Amino acid sequence: MTFSYQKAIKDYLKVIELAPKKSYGYLGRADCYKGLKQYDLALKDYSKVIELAPKESYGYSGRADCYKRLKQYDLAIKDYSKMIELKHEDYFGYKGRADCYVELKQYDLALKDYSKVIELNPKYDLNYIERARCYVELKQYDLALKDYSKVIELSPKESDGYSCRADCYKELKQYDLAIKDYSKMIELKHEDYFGYKGRADCYVELKQYDLALKDYSKAIELDPENYWNYFSRGQCYYKQNQYKEAIEDYTKAIEIDSNRWCSYRNRADCYKELKQYDLAIEDYTKAIELESEDYLGYKGRAKCYEELKKHELAQKDYKKALELSFDTGMKLFKDGDFENAIDCLKVVAELNPDDKEITYALESAQKGKIDIMFCSKKGLLTLDFIDEQKANDIIKARNDGKIWYGYEEFAQEFNFQPHEQLDIEAKIAFPLKQGAKLGRTIDF
Repeated sequence: MTFSYQKAIKDYLKVIELAPKKSYGYLGRADCYKGLKQYDLALKDYSKVIELAPKESYGYSGRADCYKRLKQYDLAIKDYSKMIELKHEDYFGYKGRADCYVELKQYDLALKDYSKVIELNPKYDLNYIERARCYVELKQYDLALKDYSKVIELSPKESDGYSCRADCYKELKQYDLAIKDYSKMIELKHEDYFGYKGRADCYVELKQYDLALKDYSKAIELDPENYWNYFSRGQCYYKQNQYKEAIEDYTKAIEIDSNRWCSYRNRADCYKELKQYDLAIEDYTKAIELESEDYLGYKGRAKCYEELKKHELAQKDYKKALELSFDTGMKLFKDGDFENAIDCLKVVAELNPDDKEITYALESAQKGKIDIMFCSKKGLLTLDFIDEQKANDIIKARNDGKIWYGYEEFAQEFNFQPHEQLDIEAKIAFPLKQGAKLGRTIDF
């Protein structure tokens, strides 16, 4: 028998008429309005409940839930806080408020509330997952791993804990540990798509392409219309010089989604290796059409033009590749994305080997060191010992003309702890003399 909200609303209206000073008629009707997603009407009734029963938490609870569904998180937080004020051990007050803090990216506050939730209900595994996700956002991976391990302890036959812990290990580049957890997911659920996909990604990072191929093939079997499965398997085939098989997978990926430039660029690379230069040029051109900033597309097409003795077109593409790879590489370097910055800057260095600035940026990226006078806020936040507030303070001081000539001066100004000074020395490059900072334009 299907519950009828409309019929119930009529019944609650009768209750309200009979007992207008009692809260339960308004509360029941508000719950019905909420069930119908008529939140404006629900909010009015919940507010009436609060007016009639201000010392009870249920009116605040219902109204907070509506505010949360409407994404009015600040208002929801006020009502959840009132629930906690009325009933200090209110599980749902802490849980609801924590969820809102997460939506507002206020992870420190969310952590406190999730910890209280866990104190009130220590046997519920999903609470540990929610807290662990906050730890991940704050880059406190060791604490996140502890919580995910607790989830596994509480629910050893469920895959959620293994899945989250595996993702955490993968983020930390501890691929062997991640593989163990992804394998456990597959053991618990033989057709676990995310287990095969995650394990395959780890095998790629370990350059175990034969194992990755098997898992990507299983992922394709489980989800045959997923673009990334074919794209990823194509990359593995390419790494193993199986260019024809890679072309087949990139072609399938294009059939699924024809608007992704990287499929055309990668297929072009395969055609180039097979010396099918006309087909390669066609794909490079399509990739560039979809992504005009793809410096490797220009570089690859230039090589094909060169092989076909079309030197003028080749020179034009090499020039464009140099320009784009410099801009892209330096942005990635500023943002602390050293792995991708190195790939870009190597292209620039190859085409312009005497450029001292490129050499400096490339060497710094290879050492994993950001330049304190050049990096972006995003780059600063890649460092575990710099939080949002410190990053803002550093950028502001730099914009005001401040220059730091060593890690000790920098650490003292921003109140870093003694143990953090070693990380600063290892991961940040400082200018050697006044005015020494990066910045140039390219001359062709």
